[in-house]
Amino acid sequence: MISMRCGCGRKMKRAEVELRGFKLKGFRCACGEEAFDPRDVERVRQAVNEEVKARRVAHSLVVTVPRPLAKLAEIRAG
Repeated sequence: MISMRCGCGRKMKRAEVELRGFKLKGFRCACGEEAFDPRDVERVRQAVNEEVKARRVAHSLVVTVPRPLAKLAEIRAG
């Protein structure tokens, strides 16, 4: 098991942390400091840069979400 120490000297515990609205696996210290897995941060960065398109169909507005972003944000059709 990986253990991390915070800058304050305490041990950080595994936790689900939030980055730009996405929940990621990471670590949290009692002082409030959070640490993320760099691979997860890279996936969020790529997803945020995906282009979301809006179209008008009749009198409704339709938004298309790219598959990588939908998967990361756990968005499903319906």
